[in-house]
Amino acid sequence: MNESSHVMRQPGFPAFPCTWQSRRATVAPSLNYRLGRFVLRNYSRCVALIMTLALVNCFWRLSSNVVSDLDEARYGVAASEMLHRHSALVATYAGRPDYWNLKPPLGYWMQELAYRAFGPTVFAMRLPSALCALGVIALTIGVCRRWYGRRHALLAGLVLTTCFGFISHHGARSGDLDSALTLILLVTVIQVPKLVQSARSRLQWAALLSLGFLLKSFAILPFVAITALYLAWSGDWRRSRWRDWMPALALLSGVIVGWVLARFWVDGSMYFVDRMVREDLFERATRLIDHESPKPWGYLAVLLDRFAPWPLFILAAVVLGTVVRVAPQRSNPRLVLLWALVPLVTFSIARTKHHWYLDPTYPALSMLAAAASLNLMALSARRGRVVVASLLVLGLLFCESRILWRIGVTDRRPRNQAFLMSMRDHVLVPVGEIIQSKSRLSFSERFILQVVDGYRVVEPDEVHTLKASASQNDFVLLQRRGAVIPGPYPASQIIAVGADYVLLKGSAQVALAPTTPPGRLAGAL
Repeated sequence: MNESSHVMRQPGFPAFPCTWQSRRATVAPSLNYRLGRFVLRNYSRCVALIMTLALVNCFWRLSSNVVSDLDEARYGVAASEMLHRHSALVATYAGRPDYWNLKPPLGYWMQELAYRAFGPTVFAMRLPSALCALGVIALTIGVCRRWYGRRHALLAGLVLTTCFGFISHHGARSGDLDSALTLILLVTVIQVPKLVQSARSRLQWAALLSLGFLLKSFAILPFVAITALYLAWSGDWRRSRWRDWMPALALLSGVIVGWVLARFWVDGSMYFVDRMVREDLFERATRLIDHESPKPWGYLAVLLDRFAPWPLFILAAVVLGTVVRVAPQRSNPRLVLLWALVPLVTFSIARTKHHWYLDPTYPALSMLAAAASLNLMALSARRGRVVVASLLVLGLLFCESRILWRIGVTDRRPRNQAFLMSMRDHVLVPVGEIIQSKSRLSFSERFILQVVDGYRVVEPDEVHTLKASASQNDFVLLQRRGAVIPGPYPASQIIAVGADYVLLKGSAQVALAPTTPPGRLAGAL
């Protein structure tokens, strides 16, 4: 109670209406105020709803969507071979050391655990990524609540849960490693404000960066730079001594050097490590690989697409000067800005560009989007607040619709993958039998045949790996390329025919016939 109201209630004072109190009572609560009260009263329920939505976006049709022909299928094959060969350090593909993915083995170990728990399935291959994505969303909500507040936490969680770039290709719903890396680096960033005061935080920071290196090697370097720049910008470096950092640096370097020595001991040479440093670090930074766009501003287009429409909200808040106008003593605006901008600048300078390189920045970008949106909703003009709130709701609906369309329509399993997976279900070929392919298999074809179906697969240049001579009991898989059908073959040899494949038995000596006009084979599956 303030002094003026106390005076007015003293005996002997005449009762008269208080003009400022009457005016205050007639003013309707602002949109921000009503939203804040709702959040305070229902925060736990709102978090539960967001996590339920995250479960849907991460796990709906997780096992029945298309298997990517890029990284995830090759990772799935390598993890399966490491499991069956009891090889902890050397990844193989088709039985030979894999120098295509020049990464340490932590990601393969995660998939191996999933295979042991749930069997060699598409679901198991993608399970580590989906679980890590759920952890990222939950942790982002918790961190944002501590740094910004409950309203910001809920909105940041919604933005991240419905972020197309975070959920889709190479993200939460794939067998790739970027969701796991995002989780590791998110926990790493949380330690940064406490590094000077806490030796325990420094050790945790080093241990987490070590895990990040074992997962995706040099992808941790931008986050080392974030740490250094934050300590310099905040002035915390003045309050620490280099001796305080020795245990943490010894832990980080010990893990890295230990892995290098272990790989050298297994290989008998530094060939793998040399290629990893040369190709994964220097050549990706200086050369164009995988035919991606070399334009320095390419990642801005990526964000406008895969993080739409939130860059526009952040830009509007920057123009109006409101993006970081949030309780400075509670938030960490410098850290969040560095977290979002340093990887963006670093990867923009590098020549090789992939959109998933930005995945570890999505939690920071979601926090910035939440802060920008709520600050725009605090504008003085009532009509402006209504417009911002409407655009915010429409933006969230657009993002969620885009994800559901991708899951339910765009990423539906194609007919060729459905045919290969049905071979085991219909017992067309007993598990463990040899299937010879008369042409090179894609990564997804080998993953389905070898890992999911459980066959021993032989490609044209791999016959020597299983048999010196072909057997009449072997199965042969022929691929249709375009409108061309290989053949003709005796009907007794045909096991099944699909739109893209012909499966034969006892035809190991058969070579591909010259191109013949399209025809129709009986016994289609």
